Amino acid sequence: MVGYFPSVKNNRSIAWESQLEQKACYVFEFSPEIIKYREQPLSIYYRLNGELLRYTPDFELTLLSGELIYVEVKPGAKLQTPELQEKLGAISRYWKEKGLQFLIITDQELDHPILQSNLKLLRSYLRVKCDAELVQISAHWLKQQNNPIIGDLAAYLNSLNKVYSLLAHQFVLTNLYEKIQHESQLYLQEKNRYENQLFSRGFATDIE
Repeated sequence: MVGYFPSVKNNRSIAWESQLEQKACYVFEFSPEIIKYREQPLSIYYRLNGELLRYTPDFELTLLSGELIYVEVKPGAKLQTPELQEKLGAISRYWKEKGLQFLIITDQELDHPILQSNLKLLRSYLRVKCDAELVQISAHWLKQQNNPIIGDLAAYLNSLNKVYSLLAHQFVLTNLYEKIQHESQLYLQEKNRYENQLFSRGFATDIE
């Protein structure tokens, strides 16, 4: 199965070759620490058991820090085979020698139906800009509420679409691992909140 993900972050369509890769695109798109990503960015040649072999990673991520991370997307069950573990270990050592990180993302991290449904709902709102006044009055309203929810902010702004746009751009947050609905609790970004930290080093498998 192949297809294209219409990425606002990259201002182009990103090709994917499996449903897992498509799901990864949604996570990358909504992860603020990832400023851009590209598919099958380059090919490398690594050595395994005396042979020189070619490998092309599924994605290259560019982080806010400027760091590059190369990513392989694989079903977790396939990682149990010794042959693949040996191959990926050799590839990981190649990147480490270059001073770069290589991560493997599996269905364990990506198969969250509620999260994926929420991201699909919000994706189209990434193209809707939030002006400074909307962000300011929404943040002010949230700070005045004891238990702010989506329905109440939508009533205050007289627009559910504006709330979805605020959520898509993460000016206002909710727990994306719970279904977005009228009663969903809202909050502003805080250092000790992790519900919207969709991508992190701990998110993926690091094979030595």
